[in-house]
Amino acid sequence: MNQRAKGFTLIELLVVSSIIALLIGILLPALGKAREAGRAVVCLSGMRQMGTGLVTYSAENKSYYPGEHWEPGNTAGSVYTWQTRIRNLFGGNESVFRCASAPSDFKWMVREGTVDPRWEKTSQYVGYKEHEVTQSGVNPAGEVRKYFTYAYNGWGEQEFSKYGLGGHIRHPKEFLANAPGAMDDAGNKNDAIEPPESSVLFPGEMVTIADSDRNASWDLSLAPHFNVAINSLIDQRPGFVHTGQTQVLFSDGHASRRSRRDIIDGANPAVVAIWNRDRKAHKTYKP
Repeated sequence: MNQRAKGFTLIELLVVSSIIALLIGILLPALGKAREAGRAVVCLSGMRQMGTGLVTYSAENKSYYPGEHWEPGNTAGSVYTWQTRIRNLFGGNESVFRCASAPSDFKWMVREGTVDPRWEKTSQYVGYKEHEVTQSGVNPAGEVRKYFTYAYNGWGEQEFSKYGLGGHIRHPKEFLANAPGAMDDAGNKNDAIEPPESSVLFPGEMVTIADSDRNASWDLSLAPHFNVAINSLIDQRPGFVHTGQTQVLFSDGHASRRSRRDIIDGANPAVVAIWNRDRKAHKTYKP
């Protein structure tokens, strides 16, 4: 008798292929979520290291916070200070400042074999190294860096308020118009400078650092901006980049994940208050 050769029929192969494709379709999203969960854990660990750096900085600098940025005058734009001031306090590990889920554009950058033209008169005074690209805001003059994955609560609940952790810094070379006590064009006194640790009444409830929105505009600055249009030039809200949540470092050094409702609900005074050192909401914002 003639024996039939063993093998799969075309229909059987198609059925098996369909089952494999279906399983891949089911598993890939789950694997993607698992990878993102892993990156979020790494991000949270880095944020806790920044918290350790802030505590150490305060201990070494008469219990003051590092302040957000410096506006030295005679140079283009502002110069961020908080990240350079705490970097060396945990071994200079720059990878801590880049969230694991962020693109490579957000890594700490240097100029190979060159010197930032702002370094000699500005950047070295706030902790930058000789060959680093200066971290700035939106000013396009010179080669300034705008990408960053973490942002610092310098102002508190609203732009140019004195309730945050120091929007400007004190410095002997600081531009006179931004000196402590100086008046701005609107007649407001500049009190938004580095505050002492003792001025934070509830450290475990004070927002200090959070994921930035990563829109290459003031990425190192953090503000809830309850009354500012989303994606506007000065939008400095946290970035909800971890499955719709943002990771937040509080002033006592602990870090956790928060939803939009828990961090930028301006209609809730309890939410507004976590942005301020006195743990009070100073303005009511419409939902």
